[in-house]
This record gives sequence, C-alpha cells and structure tokens, in this order.
Amino acid sequence: MKRLTILIALLLSLLTSSLVSAQATTTGSITTGANLRTGPGTTYTIAGKATKGQTVVIVGQNATGDWYQLEGGQWIAAFLVTVTEPVAPPAGQAAQVSNIVDGDTIDVTINQQTYRVRYILINTPEKGQTYFTEATEANRQLVAGKTVYLVKDVNETDRYGRLLRYVYLADGTFVNRELVRLGFAALATFPPDVSKETEIRAAQQEAVAAGRGLWADAADVPVVPAPTQAASQPTATPVVIPPTATPLPPAAPAPQNCDPSYPDFCIPSGSADLDCPDMLPNVNFTVLQPDRHRFDGDKDGVGCER
Repeated sequence: MKRLTILIALLLSLLTSSLVSAQATTTGSITTGANLRTGPGTTYTIAGKATKGQTVVIVGQNATGDWYQLEGGQWIAAFLVTVTEPVAPPAGQAAQVSNIVDGDTIDVTINQQTYRVRYILINTPEKGQTYFTEATEANRQLVAGKTVYLVKDVNETDRYGRLLRYVYLADGTFVNRELVRLGFAALATFPPDVSKETEIRAAQQEAVAAGRGLWADAADVPVVPAPTQAASQPTATPVVIPPTATPLPPAAPAPQNCDPSYPDFCIPSGSADLDCPDMLPNVNFTVLQPDRHRFDGDKDGVGCER
C-alpha cells in the first residue's frame, strides 16, 4: 500500500511537470480574490489565497495556457490575472538624479561625477515668473532621486557645459514631453537639436486644448518665449570623457574675507546687496549657493547671464 501511494505521488508530479511550459519571468495583478492551487486545475488542493490588486510573479504556465504557476509554486487560473509585461529600460546613459535646479534643469551623478543637465526642446518659467514654483515641483515629482536615461540629439553640451539631453524614466516616460503635456513647460527650439520637435509640439497642443498649467487662461499666460534659430547657443567644445560635459565645479577655497559663493573673483563678505549692473564688466560667472546677492535668478550656476 505504501509503495502504491508513492507511485501515485510520482505519477501526479510527472503529470504536473509535463503541463508546465517555461516562459520569461513576468508579473501580474490579481483582478479578484481567488484560490491558489497546488496544481493547474480546480481538482488540486487549495494552497492559499490571492487578494484583488495583489502583484504576483509568474514563472510558468500549463500547456493550454489557462493556468499560471507563481514563484512560490502555487497555481492560479489565468483569467484571474492581468499580466504586466516587463518594460526594458530605455536606451541612453543611465544617471542618478541628485538635485532639481528648476523646471527644465537637473543635476545627475554618472560614475561618481556630478553633471548639470538641461532638457532639450522645452523651456519653463524662470524664478519670479508665474508657474516657476509649480514647474520646478512638477519636475521634482517626476525625477527626484530616480534613475533616468539620458539621450542626446546633436550637441553634447551648451556653452555653460550643461549636458543637452532628452530624459526618460525606467518605465519609458519621456520627461521633456511629459512636462509640456502637463502644461508646466513650453516648446523651445534650439536647432539643430530638434529631432523630437513633432512629438513635443503635439504634447503642447494637447496641453493648450485642455487648458492645463501655463495655458489655463490664455489671457494670463506668462511669457515663455521659444528661442529662435538666431538665438541658438553655440556648441561647446566636447571634452574627451563620456558623457561629454564638464563636471560641476567644487567650491574653490576663497581668499580671506571674500564671499565663497562667487569663486571667480572676490566680493567682500558682508558687503551691501549688489545687482548685476554693479558687477559689470563681469557677466556669466560661477555662482554657488547660497547666492546672497541673487545674481543667479534661474539657479543654473551662472550669474548675470548675458
């Protein structure tokens, strides 16, 4: 009798294994509460419960595909699971977002170096303009602390050494386009970096039609001009490291009694509040935080831009 029991168990095991076809590991979401079974069918013993909305990992299926095997060995009827196909990371340079500068600029870490990234083909309101805070926060919600994938167009960098990139999330979200679609950014063309112009223009048309963000009231839309070709920034000379950009400079040791936020020259610490006209002929100089004199209105690390 004992031998017969063992033989039956072996036969059942072989039958079950013959019903399983291997497939790539993927995930699924339970559509309604369901029983988990020890094999692919309702005649098998209940091995547990699954709840609605629960995420499960699928490692196989039976020959007819109407039952899924889960990573714990249990089985569930296929019609009770919505399968989520795994999303491959986008092509591009992986980078870790370390800081949100504003709505269209971030700092990222690549190979333990920090680089500033300027989103291609979009422009968001500058500090002091309507929607500056909202655009910066929208950018933060999308990418802060995440791994992003950077894709270049033609130019590597702008004249400030910032990487010019299209930015994607691991799930495929195109960040440049999403900010425009949500109404926090406007299309801004700087030829020759215009390969995604049609896609981003369509996103702006959607935002305008829906009255989102910048387009909530056409009469009150802040001026966020799209630069013309004549205003295009010259291409920076690439450096021979991938990615081609200059890492953000560390704070240089400041001379005694000089404000360390302005390392390019000496502004005495504790001096009276200064404006950009007071700094002429000094323009486009390095600004580190805290920027007590507010030379760097858009917080891109460059003061009194001309």
